[in-house]
Amino acid sequence: MRSRTETLKDKWPWTIAWRDFAKLMNIEGLIKAYETDVNGPRGLGRFETLNMLTNRDVLEENKSRLTTLQAARLLFADEKLAANSEQVIAECGGEAAFMNLRQHNPAPSAWWWFLEQIQLEQFSQPEAIAA
Repeated sequence: MRSRTETLKDKWPWTIAWRDFAKLMNIEGLIKAYETDVNGPRGLGRFETLNMLTNRDVLEENKSRLTTLQAARLLFADEKLAANSEQVIAECGGEAAFMNLRQHNPAPSAWWWFLEQIQLEQFSQPEAIAA
């Protein structure tokens, strides 16, 4: 006998699967959590920082599913994380503690795991050059 979920799922005309719908709803929650963490990194400990970076991994894996607005919010949050990288590292317990979070060997393209390598100058506003 089929489960109630399978029966209902078969009757729905939408092409989106139940799991995909759940992922989309979860993505919004992950973006909100990520935005909150990067906007106020004060008080983030090692566990919270690990959670934030892992959430960012999930967002990257699902980047093709993001709406235009979600993609823009992710970009702004990424910029905020990069700008606050020194504070995030400090709240985590320092550079050595932050680097220890990378035990799973993330890909170099996952720049959020390598905040200690970010040059802050690339995120600061250019100053007017005197003539």
